[in-house]
Amino acid sequence: MASRFAVGVTVFVGVIAAGVFYVGSRTIPGTKSHEGRGDRRELLETYDTHYVTEYGAGDHPSSPSNNADETEHYFTVTTDFMEWGWGDAIHMAPMHPEKSFKNSMRDWETFFGKRVGLTKDSKVADLGMGIGGPMRRMVERIGCTVTGVTICKHQIERAHALTPPEIEDKVTYIQSDYSNTGLPANSFDYVYFMESLSHCENREHPLAEAYRILKPGGKVGAWQWMLQPHFDYGNETQMEWKRGMEYGGGLRNLNKPAERAKEFEIAGFKVIDESVDMQDLADELGWTTWVTPLTSGHDMFTRFASSHWGRQLTSAFVGSMEYMGFIEEGTYKISKMMEHCGLSTALAGEAGVFTPLWLTIATKPLDG
Repeated sequence: MASRFAVGVTVFVGVIAAGVFYVGSRTIPGTKSHEGRGDRRELLETYDTHYVTEYGAGDHPSSPSNNADETEHYFTVTTDFMEWGWGDAIHMAPMHPEKSFKNSMRDWETFFGKRVGLTKDSKVADLGMGIGGPMRRMVERIGCTVTGVTICKHQIERAHALTPPEIEDKVTYIQSDYSNTGLPANSFDYVYFMESLSHCENREHPLAEAYRILKPGGKVGAWQWMLQPHFDYGNETQMEWKRGMEYGGGLRNLNKPAERAKEFEIAGFKVIDESVDMQDLADELGWTTWVTPLTSGHDMFTRFASSHWGRQLTSAFVGSMEYMGFIEEGTYKISKMMEHCGLSTALAGEAGVFTPLWLTIATKPLDG
């Protein structure tokens, strides 16, 4: 009886703590309307119109905007879910066995930044910045100055709201297509993409933009979602995982490392560090897999938010809230779309045919 009571108290305290943590620091999915953009149901319907889920061989139809419109719609309706489950760092990462989810994410961002070569004197561009969490860490932990670009107005608003006053002079947020940023040419020491390259169909375009704004001799680093070399396009189960990741993640035509390296070369870069799954580097350091937060959860808060059962709980919660009229219509459907993406990603990762941690580093020639 006593042990049962103790378990009950522990669960109750955990629920209250999680509630305070999330409601106090994040935007609850479905509660924020997007002025001038329509409600979530309309935005999702438009996204679905652009985004064909029944396609041959996993490839999407071409888009005149290189999928910029679809990406803007996607992040407008999903960013609150991502922030709810992942905080201001909307990406996957290995987990440190002795640190929290939040600190593991932040340490791995710093690892990536230093691996690319960032220093306190670097002038850096983050193309596809999300709500700016990783770029703020680059400023706080490395000391560089960072300009972030996202196509989504809502993400710009959240980035400003989350920026501490003490680093405001070292971060700049720009709402723009990362294939045509409007930033001056030959002006940055480093450019990086953190899980953002696969949101467009023709990646040569944002890579060419990175090439344009880099100084000669500058470097681009990309932390990317990637099919592993042994992914089997003829395996229907693996293709269903691919489709689930692409549709639920707002991604386009996930491909393999050799194909991705060619995209860098087409843009003019010389690849100097590629074919590196950063999970292998994490394994060498004794970190656990990036899959853990998506399946069982890494700590108390990820068990409530980003784990499989946490995402199911979120879906049930927003379904009830939507039914009672407290949040926007369409929120529940978005939650199920993202839950399916999380499940597909975890299954593909556990099967060893996908990683969100593929690292490519390339340089712009001195005569470029």
